[in-house]
Amino acid sequence: MDALPGQTGRVLEQIDPASAKGRVLIGGEDWKATSADNTLIEEGSITLVVAVDGNKVVVKRVEKEHE
Repeated sequence: MDALPGQTGRVLEQIDPASAKGRVLIGGEDWKATSADNTLIEEGSITLVVAVDGNKVVVKRVEKEHE
């Protein structure tokens, strides 16, 4: 868990602070996630882990993945 901050991941399930839902794939592992700045982060976006809060990661959006 200490190694997670600074890693990037891809949003699997939209991160929605209002409903407390969201999941991110980091290094092949699926994590529950929340937004560092309380903004909505769309599915497919690339995120940066800024902290770990219990069993979830706190992330900020880096970019939206191009399809």
